[in-house]
Amino acid sequence: MSSTLRKKMGSQRCEALSHVFLVSFLGQGHVNPLLRLRKLLASKGLLVTFSTPETVGKQMRKASNITDEPTPVGDGMIRFEFFEDGWGEDDSRRGDLDAYVPQLERVGKEVLPRMLKVHEDTGSTYFLPHQQPIHSMGFGCG
Repeated sequence: MSSTLRKKMGSQRCEALSHVFLVSFLGQGHVNPLLRLRKLLASKGLLVTFSTPETVGKQMRKASNITDEPTPVGDGMIRFEFFEDGWGEDDSRRGDLDAYVPQLERVGKEVLPRMLKVHEDTGSTYFLPHQQPIHSMGFGCG
C-alpha cells in the first residue's frame, strides 16, 4: 500500500473517531503515565492526540519510532503534536521551574486554543490537560 493511500485511510479513520487531546507537562513523571493512558484510550476506539513541548518531542523521536502520522492502536488511533515553548533550543532557563512554568503558561494560552481549533472540525474533541502547570495553560480553551 502506498504511503499516500495509507495517509488518506488514516485520515478518514481519524475523522470517524471521538478525539481526546492530551497535554502533558514535560517531566518524565508526567509524560510516561500519559503515554500509557493515551495507548489505553486509543485501544478503546478513540483518536488520541498527545501534545507536549517540542523539546520533549525531539527526545521522543530519538528514543522511539514516532511519526507525525496517526498510528492504529486497537480500535483507535494515536498521534503526536508538539508545540514550541518560545525559547531557544539550548535555553538554560528550562532548568528553572520558577521561570519555565510561567513561560509555558504564556505560550500555552496562545498555542493550545489554536491547536484545538484545528481539531474542532473533526468531531468531538475533549481537552485533557495534565497536572497544574498545564491546567493554567488551558484557560481560554473550550
